[in-house]
Amino acid sequence: MKKAIKIFSMALFFLNIAASCVFAYDNNNIYFQKNSNYADAPSYAIDSDTLYMDLWDNVAPGYGGVCYCSVPNASVTITATGGSMTTNDSLTLTLVSYSGSYGAYDTEKWRNASAVSIVRATSASATTGNSTLEVEDGQTLSVSFRCGSLFTGYGNTAYDANDTATDTATVSVGADSTRAITLSNTASYPTISAFDPATMSTLYIRLKDTGLNKKGYTQETENITVVSGAGDSVTLSNVQETGNNTGIFETNVTVTTNTVNTGNSQLEISSTGDTITATSATNSVTASLGANAVASGFTVSASSPQTAGTPFALTITAKDANGNTVTTYSGTATLTTNYVSPGSGSYTISPTSTSSFTSGVATVNVTYADAGIITITATDTNSKTGTSNQILLLPANFLVESTGGTSQVVGKAFNLKVTARNSSNNTTPNYNREVNLTASNVTPTGTSPTISPTSITGSSFSSGAKTVSLTYNKWGTAKITATDSGYSTVTGTTSSAVNFYPNSFSIDVAAPAASRSKFYLEEPFDITVKALDYSDNVIVNYAGTVTFPAVSDVDVPDDYTFLSSDSGQHAFSLSCDKEKTFKLKVNDKTYTSATGESSDISLMYGKIKVNDASGKIGTINTTVEIVDKKGKVIASDDSTTFVVILSESKNNNTATASSADLTVSGGTVAISVTDTELESVTVTPDSTPYLEPESGTVTFSETAVGGGGARRIGSGARVLWWRELRSDEAK
Repeated sequence: MKKAIKIFSMALFFLNIAASCVFAYDNNNIYFQKNSNYADAPSYAIDSDTLYMDLWDNVAPGYGGVCYCSVPNASVTITATGGSMTTNDSLTLTLVSYSGSYGAYDTEKWRNASAVSIVRATSASATTGNSTLEVEDGQTLSVSFRCGSLFTGYGNTAYDANDTATDTATVSVGADSTRAITLSNTASYPTISAFDPATMSTLYIRLKDTGLNKKGYTQETENITVVSGAGDSVTLSNVQETGNNTGIFETNVTVTTNTVNTGNSQLEISSTGDTITATSATNSVTASLGANAVASGFTVSASSPQTAGTPFALTITAKDANGNTVTTYSGTATLTTNYVSPGSGSYTISPTSTSSFTSGVATVNVTYADAGIITITATDTNSKTGTSNQILLLPANFLVESTGGTSQVVGKAFNLKVTARNSSNNTTPNYNREVNLTASNVTPTGTSPTISPTSITGSSFSSGAKTVSLTYNKWGTAKITATDSGYSTVTGTTSSAVNFYPNSFSIDVAAPAASRSKFYLEEPFDITVKALDYSDNVIVNYAGTVTFPAVSDVDVPDDYTFLSSDSGQHAFSLSCDKEKTFKLKVNDKTYTSATGESSDISLMYGKIKVNDASGKIGTINTTVEIVDKKGKVIASDDSTTFVVILSESKNNNTATASSADLTVSGGTVAISVTDTELESVTVTPDSTPYLEPESGTVTFSETAVGGGGARRIGSGARVLWWRELRSDEAK
């Protein structure tokens, strides 16, 4: 709240006008403010809010001069009044300018630099002279300020501003946001879930409400009413605060299960179960506590199966001796875990107790982090008990890992680890069920792999995990999936696909023809490359790429990607133009450890040669030979085939050979050439495989000559013969 007094003098106004002097006015304002908020504060909460004072000196210009109110002693005094304290507190604050300037044409503002704490007085006589205000609930804070100077007008005449500002604010104890009543069975006030009349006879009540602590220097009192559901009511009057400044009130009442009699100081409750409610008079703080009925036992049930680590509903029902639900039961049941399969374990259910009975039934979400079969027993403090049906706990998933890496050899056993896990992905050590193994996400598409084994027996799991030695019989990639044999939703798959590649390659070299052990230079020969698994079986779906390391002077095949039509093997043809012996190598282009090497491949030089011959017109025999570099017949060749090409000196096609296609035996073969006239015939062989040809000449004459037109006589001397040519021969 603010109050302002404005000085305004019409007489002075007219006087100044007449004398051409100053007209101005001054207006002071003072405010209570809280918690650094620059708004006017009409009230404060004790032990919570802080206090600021804000002083404004408004200065307005006039004609020909200025009017202001100086503050030579920038301080104010705050006084607390009212209440029942013998000595009230007061506090003088020094104000500091924070806006405007002294004597300027604007508003000068003053404020205390540090916040003032408002605290609850713990003595009836306040300690004055410190930096806090000690107060009690309901007191009023007052402050007053008067302009401490005159303002100057025409002719330097001083005029009394007579400007006073005041403000007030109240202080009170704030509400306790945490106020509460505690109902318990002992004076140490432990938390209990229900009052059990079979073992308890006194109800202890504690009220905590600092809002009732109006005076910090004396003990307050409060009335508390306790009511039972059976209809009884007891008012506990003038319950005294435990100390001068605690805000805590403690009392107790005797509780019985007698017939309700509202005229005594005892609280009667129903023996079949009840509710006790306590309420404070001033702020209506209320607390309730159930009172147990007499139960003979529990029924406990839960659906099965459940997932390890995932909460599931367990229903506990209090029953009497006749099997009827005790609807007023509200005790605490302790929950214990019984291991069925396996017969022991290290995990227990959570929570291990419940007091959330409503109408005799408690439905509690329990969690069991392990797998297996269990039962759950509920037992209360009076040894009432009951055990559930068998509950199967299944893993939430399986962790499936190729522990030897994600690249494996086709057909070679590798370690696959399967771990049963709960919903938090922690291992379930008691898992002991059969698991099926399958391949999924298989590439190439359409591949039908076989894995072995296809299952893991439940008894082989140890501490929730099992490592098996697994084989896979196809090339490509696949993920391995583990699935509980009875529940297909319990599954797990390797996070990454496992790549399966050949163990090795074989290179089968086609043998040279017939009895030869070597290939001729530039004779094409075939090799067959086969992708093999760990057992040397052909991987029929291999679709990888192979590459052949270079071999000097050998035209090795280019890189080749196998097709599905290859069925894991592919033939290549190659040749070489140098005499040498070498091995051909191959490897998978991606998995270079998968290699293969041929046996020795040998190449030799070979030439097909026709020997010269001569004779009479008619048929002349000669031989064709396969020879090596030294001219020696290659006797191992029984397979080279060839045709001969005849070239006549008289190009009239009178010469013929004995056969169109010939095959050598022991590296040689005889041929015959027939002609009907005198001439020489060049015989050129054309072989398969191709060999360097050496032509021979067959000469036809009237008499046999050795390489010319003369007859041999004696030891080799020649006698020349001549005859006259016919007109048709003279060409």
